[in-house]
Amino acid sequence: MEGFFDALDHAHLKAAWAGLLGTPQLPSDHYAVFKACTRDTAIAVPKLRDLFGGEVKRRAGKAGRAICTPEEFRSRVKPHLRSRHDLVWKVKGKPAPAYLKGQPAGIPQGLPISAVLANLYMYDADQSIQQSIRELGGTYRRYSDDILLIVPNGRGAEAESVVKIELGKIRLQVNSAKTVRCRFLRKEGSLRSFSVDENFIVQDPSSTSYLGLTFDGRNMRVRDSTIARFMIKANRAIDRARIAAAARGESQLKKRQLYARLTSLGYGTAYGDAVYDQSNQVLPKGAPRLGFFKYLQLAAKVTNSDAIRTQIRQIENQVFREIDRAEKRLEKHTASG
Repeated sequence: MEGFFDALDHAHLKAAWAGLLGTPQLPSDHYAVFKACTRDTAIAVPKLRDLFGGEVKRRAGKAGRAICTPEEFRSRVKPHLRSRHDLVWKVKGKPAPAYLKGQPAGIPQGLPISAVLANLYMYDADQSIQQSIRELGGTYRRYSDDILLIVPNGRGAEAESVVKIELGKIRLQVNSAKTVRCRFLRKEGSLRSFSVDENFIVQDPSSTSYLGLTFDGRNMRVRDSTIARFMIKANRAIDRARIAAAARGESQLKKRQLYARLTSLGYGTAYGDAVYDQSNQVLPKGAPRLGFFKYLQLAAKVTNSDAIRTQIRQIENQVFREIDRAEKRLEKHTASG
């Protein structure tokens, strides 16, 4: 969907919220939360740099240091605060969609309540779309702003029309640039996925993608762009560890946290007996939270995909090579110094 969280109509959200409570209008406490979610203001980081003359950290860091004092915020920052709705579309570098008709819309995506409000906003539309797609003999799935339709051959245009009509009723639009159409056909005894154009004419073999996974009719894999983003972050983490070790005059990396964060080795015995997936356990001080590989392992388990297991080995081997390469650079730097 086009700019999903940034395009949620406030009037519809308010009505849906009150409807869920079974009241003609929102109670005062609920209305206070509604206002906090829809009347927020923001300032761009470059503007903060201009105001304070230098780099501005986006996170407080270990010391918990604030960007400025409350007095400085009121006197220097507050006059430059703008409606988040206006600022979002400026940062995106394009005007707000015409169907918003210039009215403020949207909620911040990072609020703890954002997902709940988005689902509440979509509730009636979800029910209508699901019923219509079932009548076409298909399946409807939605996660946040990602919609998946699976329908019999020849019903694709009808299914798309249903979605566009129902979204239009709540002032949302399908993002045509990100719409992907695929058809699954039997070729040489195996299922294959092919792209189709807007007229549903079969084109070239192409995987279908949903929620970070791709499926080509035979194998389920983690999307290449997801892996690429992880490797960028991994290389940065390894490089930071190398620079820190060089600053300390050491010839070897401190690899414990790198292995825990960036490979499937996890904690091992390095951090004691703490087990990550037990919610009642408190992680030892300094132990990094397991992230990407925990996700990969869960994806492989849920999908039972050998292709994802192969990806895990390939990514892990690449990380090991990058760590080894960084350590050799560090040894060379130390020897030359």
